[in-house]
Amino acid sequence: MPIGTASLIHTIDDKIIIAHRNNKTATYRNKIALLGGMTSIKEDIINSQPNLFNTIKREIEEETLLNNVEYLDLSIRAVVKCHQPDAHCVIYTSALVKQKGEDFISQCDESESSKVEAIAVEQFEKFIKEAIKESRVVRHTELMADELIKWTEERSNTLIESRKKLSLMIKTNK
Repeated sequence: MPIGTASLIHTIDDKIIIAHRNNKTATYRNKIALLGGMTSIKEDIINSQPNLFNTIKREIEEETLLNNVEYLDLSIRAVVKCHQPDAHCVIYTSALVKQKGEDFISQCDESESSKVEAIAVEQFEKFIKEAIKESRVVRHTELMADELIKWTEERSNTLIESRKKLSLMIKTNK
């Protein structure tokens, strides 16, 4: 049975990448979602085992039409059992990409199924909660909203600390 993936993409400049699915998609029409999709038997099964990182990267490439995404970190954050007939579970991941939000967006072509957007971390919580209120969010993303907000804050704090350390190292070396 296929495994679904949903990736919280965090850019190096503290933006979160989300997808606005259009009415041409097979599922979740006109909903806001994380980038992701299902494991492919042809592309993601190696030695009878699913290669989830391959699935995640492939789905991000498919949904953004980018093939040059540079990952600084890619972590599995949660596994959620699905109650849908087409998936066993959804694997939630958190990815830090080297690109800046606007660079990421400017490199993306609008795919047939969705348009991507970069949202500042400090606006993400408000954005996702308003979208949930308006029933514009994919259900499994809605169920994970509090965790997604927590992950964005954790990643953001890590980036801030890294920048401080780098700045201190640069000052010390002068």
